Amino acid sequence: MTQLTSETAQRSIEKKLNRQAARTCSIQNNAQAIIELTNGDITDPQVLEKIYLIACAIQYDAQDQQNGLNDVVNTVANIQLRVSNA
Repeated sequence: MTQLTSETAQRSIEKKLNRQAARTCSIQNNAQAIIELTNGDITDPQVLEKIYLIACAIQYDAQDQQNGLNDVVNTVANIQLRVSNA
């Protein structure tokens, strides 16, 4: 593996991990929002709708995070294969 390829792969992995760190913050913030909403009147239909929408956002972020981390794992595995075959 050349130095340029190695640096490109490293930048790609860093970018992907930074995105997943942002997803983690989003999940955490959305979970906190649900906690705060449950301190109010949870029988209010508007509150229930907000909780539902936030839960959907958490589910989307979690799936995106899982896909992104799987992509990082695959990228690292490909790098290891290239290094071992060099």
